[in-house]
Amino acid sequence: MKFNFSRQSKILFHKKRDYHFKNLHNPFFHKDKKRAIFYVNGLLILLILFGLYYFMQYMDIMQIKQIEVSGGSSLTKNLVIELAQQQEQKKRYYIFSQDKLIFFKKNEYEEILKKQIVLKNLKINKNFKTSTLFIQLEERDSLFYLINQGQFYTLDKDGNLISIINELPATPTIPILEYSERNLMIGSVLTDSQFLAELVQLKNIWITIIDNLIITSFLVNDKYSNEITIRTNKDFKVIFNRKSDIRNQINNLQNLLLRLEKENVQIKEYIDLSTEGWLYYK
Repeated sequence: MKFNFSRQSKILFHKKRDYHFKNLHNPFFHKDKKRAIFYVNGLLILLILFGLYYFMQYMDIMQIKQIEVSGGSSLTKNLVIELAQQQEQKKRYYIFSQDKLIFFKKNEYEEILKKQIVLKNLKINKNFKTSTLFIQLEERDSLFYLINQGQFYTLDKDGNLISIINELPATPTIPILEYSERNLMIGSVLTDSQFLAELVQLKNIWITIIDNLIITSFLVNDKYSNEITIRTNKDFKVIFNRKSDIRNQINNLQNLLLRLEKENVQIKEYIDLSTEGWLYYK
């Protein structure tokens, strides 16, 4: 088959194209235009993201202004607030501070709190209208304070370590235990409930008989399970026998203190009542 081209068709076919001429039919011009639009849109998105970051990070909106804690003792409340304030200084997504309600990570805070306190219930709510973090908790009853290697704890009636506290109150209303045998952690069991009940019984009887000597703390360890050792406000210890009648031992102690007071004898280190029928002092 033979094709015949007219002169005009041949001219159009062999005409030299100018790709620098910007017209709607130039494909290179379309590519440059799309690339420019892409860069402009990308720049706008970056500016918007930076503006949002600056707005969220440095403006006062959604800033945590109050932390309200309900339930628990005053020591526990102070600890809960302190841990929440520490949480505020941490970053979320590596860039946002958690001092904003929207970025405060409740799950992370709960995990940290549970490492410090054994709680029955814990609820954390965010109120965006008042910029307040509400923490509602219910802790186990603290019946003892514990000093262990410079750290302070609270214990329940079963000897479970339920919380870490920063310091002991100036006038503690519950017995203080001293323990230094091993490192402890929240949730571990220090001793059995029977031993703790004996300490409470001893303290209650002590108050009714002895009025010129105060128990400052109980010394607890794993070696002498048949003894109860107390530290007094006059810097000497008193050692009791768990298997003997506590009331009789305290009566013997009171008689000894009265006699030593008349003789003007001062105890420097200890009074040992643990050997039945015998009484030692130094």
